[in-house]
Amino acid sequence: EEREGETMLVAGCYERFLFGYKHNADALDQASSLVRAFNYPAHKGAVKCITTAAGIIASGGADDMIHLYDIEAGRVRGFLEKP
Repeated sequence: EEREGETMLVAGCYERFLFGYKHNADALDQASSLVRAFNYPAHKGAVKCITTAAGIIASGGADDMIHLYDIEAGRVRGFLEKP
């Protein structure tokens, strides 16, 4: 559930993990916080690219696979692999 002033930041790393952080910014006093929302061993190698749309994260990795994750449900939705 996303609240006003809250954004989701997603990052990948060379060690195959995806990390999600919720960033909360309070417009009244300019205070902010960054809280880890998830971490997931996404690929067999480095994460090379990430995009998000409509609550879904798609990540591509050095393993030539694209993984799809549901942000709200916190689970894998599926994957595509090189034929």
